[in-house]
Amino acid sequence: MTTGKDIVRAGIVVLTISVIGIILYLPTSRLSGPPPPVGASVEVFFGTDRLPAARPAYYGTGRANGLQLGSCIVRIPPSHRTGVVERPSIWRLEFGEDPNRHMVIDDLTSLETEPFLANLKKGLAGTKNRELFVFVHGFNVVFADAVLRTAQIAFDLQLDAVPVTYSWPSRGELTPLAYTADEQASEKTLPQLEQFLTLLAAEAGVRSMYVLAHSLGNRPVVGALRAIRQKDVVKADLFKEVALTAPDIDADVFIEQIAPTLAHAAKRVTVYASSNDRALQLSKTVHNADRLGDSGERIVVVPGIDTIDVSALDTSFVGHSEYGDNRSVIADLFNLFHNGLPPVQRFGLVGRQKGALTYWVFRR
Repeated sequence: MTTGKDIVRAGIVVLTISVIGIILYLPTSRLSGPPPPVGASVEVFFGTDRLPAARPAYYGTGRANGLQLGSCIVRIPPSHRTGVVERPSIWRLEFGEDPNRHMVIDDLTSLETEPFLANLKKGLAGTKNRELFVFVHGFNVVFADAVLRTAQIAFDLQLDAVPVTYSWPSRGELTPLAYTADEQASEKTLPQLEQFLTLLAAEAGVRSMYVLAHSLGNRPVVGALRAIRQKDVVKADLFKEVALTAPDIDADVFIEQIAPTLAHAAKRVTVYASSNDRALQLSKTVHNADRLGDSGERIVVVPGIDTIDVSALDTSFVGHSEYGDNRSVIADLFNLFHNGLPPVQRFGLVGRQKGALTYWVFRR
């Protein structure tokens, strides 16, 4: 006599066999069908103060004694969607990287300074205006993810510029202790980031640079730009556009100590703020102080720097990467980086007053 338990066991067996069959079938079906379409590839140069590690990490969470340089190739799948870093997911029965479906890092090579500069100059020679796009990640980002995100943003923005990333030793974990460690690491990395940006600006034959920073990565970026400006080692207008997204910086410190110098450290500086960013809310609670990335009544608006409130856009704490994967922000960055348009001329932005100054919000 068949019991309910027998039926359940039989169902489990059938389900298991089906899953195994699907797993075994997938690679066979790819091989037996027509050749898959070929995607694009992006060469990404990098600087880091992380300690080297084995693949797939490449560079780990420990801090190196000095600046590490190198380059790699990132494969973009044919099915790439704007704003998405396609990676394997067990929910889609993907247990390994497939370059026809996922963004994949290939040919990562560590380089000494001279070969690094030589290769970078070759890359710049292939661009019209010898420009660089530099991305500095924020909280909870491992090295490989920083490289992939850099390639994704550069590819989606369609910039005729060489993509570069700077990666500091974030632990890549979503915990309060990891946040504290990341905060310290982002501050300790300042000398190496200053050295890296100076190297790019002064030694590579660059005509202009776009800099995009996120979250905790904004702290070393503004510190490095101010130091470079104060030392007068390169012209300020070489930094064509600087975008500070979800900046985790004390608001009062920014207004009183940073903004007066930063406004003259680049041709234009833009702050993207949001009241929906949970990492910033956590930071505000920890520090008991407003953050530059906050919006609302206490949004920071200062002379010489554009502020844009992106609270109307859908944001998510998980991954803490909405500025790289929200199409509206990508579109705004496209207009900013490609056309150099001020906020008043960019689509979807509406002016708001705070005292005598104007900031901008996305239309809902």
